[in-house]
Order: sequence, then structure tokens, then C-alpha cells
Amino acid sequence: MIFNLMFLLVAFHSLCDTSLQSAQQAKNKRRKEPIDMSKVPAGQQPIKLWGYSMTHHSFIQGLGVFFSVFIVTGDLNLSVLFGTIEVICHWTIDFLKSECYFNCDVDQMLHLITKFIYAICLFKMGVL
Repeated sequence: MIFNLMFLLVAFHSLCDTSLQSAQQAKNKRRKEPIDMSKVPAGQQPIKLWGYSMTHHSFIQGLGVFFSVFIVTGDLNLSVLFGTIEVICHWTIDFLKSECYFNCDVDQMLHLITKFIYAICLFKMGVL
């Protein structure tokens, strides 16, 4: 079952980090991205939405972990727990990448390590 879980975790991560993330959302996640003033309606103040975009993307990733854990274990509480942990981890990793603490390769490696840790935790808990 651990291999089933790892397959689902990596597959959902791949789907959520590419196909379900538009180029605009990827750009909007960057805190230091300049605002395109030509897109701000006349009379409105420009606001940075990076936090919203980062959080939305992280919750999509959290859903991927939620579904992966639920499909394999059938345990709603564990699925919510690990999905919530993923939201926090994914947000933190992507934020650090956007602040140029590391590159995309390290970003993806860290995301995969978190998935591996989830699988090991569930195995050690006797769920898998």
C-alpha cells in the first residue's frame, strides 16, 4: 500500500503543480512580482494578490494529498490532517523558492521529500 500511496502523492503533485496551475497563477505567487498598472482599472488602487495566489495553489496541493491518503486509507481524519500539513509545507516551500532561497530543482525535491515523509509516517502509524 505504501507504493500505491507514493504513486498517488506524486501523480497528484505533478497534476497540481503543472496542469492545475496556470502561468498567471505561477506568476502571481511571487511576492516581488511588479504590478502591471495597465491592468488596474482607472480609479482603483493596485494591490498585491500574491498571498491569495500562493494560498489557493497550496490548498489545491493539499487536496491532492487529502485525496491520495483517503483513497489508500479511507480515513477522513488522517486525510484532513495530512492535507492540512501539505498546505503549510507547500506554501512555505513555494514562498522560499519565490524569494530565491533555492531554484526549481530544489523546490521539486523538497516537495517530493514531503510526500515521502507522509508515506513513512503513515507506515509507521500502522495505517499502511
